[in-house]
Amino acid sequence: MALFRVRDENGNIYDIPALKGEPGNTPIKGEDYFTEEDKQEIAELAADIVDAVKTVNGSTPDSNGNVEINFDTLPTVSSADNGKILMVVDGVWKAVNITMSVDSNGVAFI
Repeated sequence: MALFRVRDENGNIYDIPALKGEPGNTPIKGEDYFTEEDKQEIAELAADIVDAVKTVNGSTPDSNGNVEINFDTLPTVSSADNGKILMVVDGVWKAVNITMSVDSNGVAFI
């Protein structure tokens, strides 16, 4: 079985099954479609990734996965902030300018 290697934002690596059967008219179980075991393995891998997300904006998701977000913590912005993005600086949301640098190593945001 071929695998896709996926890396999350924390550098964790997960192998996800990539199934492809031989050309033909008759689907092959486990190659052209997922078996129950395949589905369980994929579900467990997905659950591991979801478990890696512990909080959002300082809040822990409830049993339904919902998170209450307090928008009062976002800064007030005006047209003077056009072109800026929101970024957490010293634990507080701020509108900041981002500079992009391109070189032989790729793109860097400064």
